[in-house]
Amino acid sequence: MPSSQKSAHASRAGVSKATIYRRYPCKTDLVIAAADAWCRAEAPAPDTGSIRGDLAVAMPDNLVHGSDSPESAEREIALWFSDDELV
Repeated sequence: MPSSQKSAHASRAGVSKATIYRRYPCKTDLVIAAADAWCRAEAPAPDTGSIRGDLAVAMPDNLVHGSDSPESAEREIALWFSDDELV
């Protein structure tokens, strides 16, 4: 990355160019950090109130699942299915 671009990034961030070089020694590191920050902003981590619920929302392709109690099963089924989808 040209020095002028790192200067622009540093200026926008309100830090020195040395800070950018220290934290992101190469362009790849800077791009990965920017992509990670963008993804976290666009798709924040779910907060359903339980780790199990968060995992279920974050990983929608979780095809095999077992609940630890009938109460948990009812709550979890309600997260994924509407009444007309249940038999």
